[in-house]
Amino acid sequence: MTEPVDEVKIIEELFSSENFDDEDDILLLRNIANKKHKVARIQNYIRDVVGHYNDIQFKSHFRVSRETCNYLIALFEQSVHYPKGPPFGRVRVKTAEEYILCYLWFAGNKSVYRIVAQLFGLSLPTAHAMIESVTTYLTDELGLLVIRFPRTPQEKQDCSEEFEEIAGYPGVYGCIDGTFINIRTPAHKIKSTYVNRYDTTALTLQGICDAKKKFLDVFTGIPGKIHDARVFTLSFLCPTVLSMGPDYYLLGDSAYPLCENLMTPIRDYGNLTDKQREYNRRFCATRVLIENAFGLLKQRFRQLIRTDMWGVSKTLKFILSCCVLHNLCIERNDFLDGIERYVAEPEPEAEIIINDEAWRLGLLKRNLLARQFMER
Repeated sequence: MTEPVDEVKIIEELFSSENFDDEDDILLLRNIANKKHKVARIQNYIRDVVGHYNDIQFKSHFRVSRETCNYLIALFEQSVHYPKGPPFGRVRVKTAEEYILCYLWFAGNKSVYRIVAQLFGLSLPTAHAMIESVTTYLTDELGLLVIRFPRTPQEKQDCSEEFEEIAGYPGVYGCIDGTFINIRTPAHKIKSTYVNRYDTTALTLQGICDAKKKFLDVFTGIPGKIHDARVFTLSFLCPTVLSMGPDYYLLGDSAYPLCENLMTPIRDYGNLTDKQREYNRRFCATRVLIENAFGLLKQRFRQLIRTDMWGVSKTLKFILSCCVLHNLCIERNDFLDGIERYVAEPEPEAEIIINDEAWRLGLLKRNLLARQFMER
């Protein structure tokens, strides 16, 4: 007869490191096996452990406030993605709370499905299915409501005015940049296709944010080997940006092609004039918001440090679901304390020019803005 599993001790081992990776997970499971215990599922974790967390402890483990979590549970419970009956036989229906907490734990901690399943007393296939259901709900249903561009003229003007209050840069519609999401080599794919300039396997996440660091648009699934400028031209957003009209534009770093609706910094070869330096100062003080947005995203959802899903489609869907939840947290003023500053990856300068006329119009607009800043 095997000895009973010490559930409390297992939980303490799980919590001993907030950034454990796959090797740590494997070692943990081996240590338990070496003790000749029967590895059973932990029972009543939500009731007996999570239910006794104070607000700080809850947010530390699940990366959102209890209020935001309860709000998300209520939304998911009304969704078609929450199964209302047992799918097989007489299996007990999991509550919406179990679904959401299971997803939040997986997204907010550097863990694997097997550890999540053990912690929440689930089989491995059930844990996969529950996380997938919440991911699909966030991307296919909630995402359409919380990630979107300003639509009405008043919304566009409000967005531009919020940016202008930061450093006096007018007409800004959003800030654009790309970041790497490290992944394992997808199944049946060639590794070199996804290896970026840092020799890591990654996908590129392109994001556009507003002055509150909310994402207005996200686009991912492109291998990290591809330059940011090329990702932009491949994205669904490119035609929209080029047809925005002369009153609004995005701010992007030197990796992006200059055009009338996409402003970039003036390259410094050591001979910038005072008006050009002033332009760059205001530009950088405004554009840094997208880097901050990526920092908030990765600090809250630490699974994005390196995702370990085999399929590309599942990986990119999970990345997008984290972006949706990022926006929801900002809308509800749910922020993490002690956020680490995000350090942007230096991107090679753009070699792509959309067309000569677009570049010429962009250059004229940028020079006009530089003159206006010195006249104020």
